[in-house]
Amino acid sequence: MSPGHGHRYNPRFPERYRRQQSFNVGWTELDKFWRDGADWVLLASYYSQARITVDLGSTPTPSQLIALRRALPEYRNTPPAQVKALLAANGGKLNLGVLGGIEAWAVYERLSANHISASLEDESGTHYLPFDRTSQTAMLIEDWGSPDEIIQEMINDGVTIIPSESD
Repeated sequence: MSPGHGHRYNPRFPERYRRQQSFNVGWTELDKFWRDGADWVLLASYYSQARITVDLGSTPTPSQLIALRRALPEYRNTPPAQVKALLAANGGKLNLGVLGGIEAWAVYERLSANHISASLEDESGTHYLPFDRTSQTAMLIEDWGSPDEIIQEMINDGVTIIPSESD
């Protein structure tokens, strides 16, 4: 299991990795690497997403099924009996999954406009990419249980955060 992965030549990285296009390192080397006085920043990418769950209860009415099919294009050609069976198998709920923020709100508004009971759970968050401005090297953290651990250490040590936003 390897915590770090890089993709550019970095003259400050341990000698055995310098000529490789990519490399894997252990936690100790990675920890020493980012603390070596380079000009690290965290590129923060904020993302907006939400999970939508429709709740029509255990026995949806024909008008609810028609409204659901009208509100959700992916169910327009699905026979009402099949939609009803799907709902019955899931306790009257239909999980639409996680959608991007703009799409999630559009779907939620369509459901509301058709008087369909639904919940919208915010699952937005932030991804951080450690970036060394000196060597123009990004540290891609892969294959370990908690990438948040090194990110939190960098934040605690005062590494500058540069924000960006995406949907």
